[in-house]
Amino acid sequence: MTDKQLDSFEFDLTVPIEVYQNINGKNDMVKCKKLYLKAPTSEHKHNTRTLKQMFLRTMANLSQNDRNKTQPQTKISSEDEDEKLDSKSIKAILLLGDCNINDYINEFQKFVTNRIAFTDENCKYVLNSTYFNKLSEEDIENLIGAYLENFFTVSWLRSLT
Repeated sequence: MTDKQLDSFEFDLTVPIEVYQNINGKNDMVKCKKLYLKAPTSEHKHNTRTLKQMFLRTMANLSQNDRNKTQPQTKISSEDEDEKLDSKSIKAILLLGDCNINDYINEFQKFVTNRIAFTDENCKYVLNSTYFNKLSEEDIENLIGAYLENFFTVSWLRSLT
């Protein structure tokens, strides 16, 4: 079995943000409708470990709570013989679990603003903290779900088995 490993993906914003980009030698404000995200590298290992730990603890606690009472079931789909969580399920796990969502978002912000997310397709303009803070709440939550789905959850869940 071979893993299909992504090295990047595009994320469509539901609410575009305005960012500065150098166009024809002049810094102009442009509407950013997409973010361009890269896979993490070893440079990001501190952030990825923290995000992994927070997410897996939340999953474990939800699973424990599920044994004690009925919780809404998250959708797990099978793909290439591996269990894979989709972005909506990831978002639900983070919001329903005992994870402090604000702490998770803050850690995710540190991560993506460290040369992971870009506002242009050539990955020249980094999504910095100022631009991250302009993102709508819905876009932030969906971005977290999409990023975890594309780069983390399959390997994280596989490491538990």
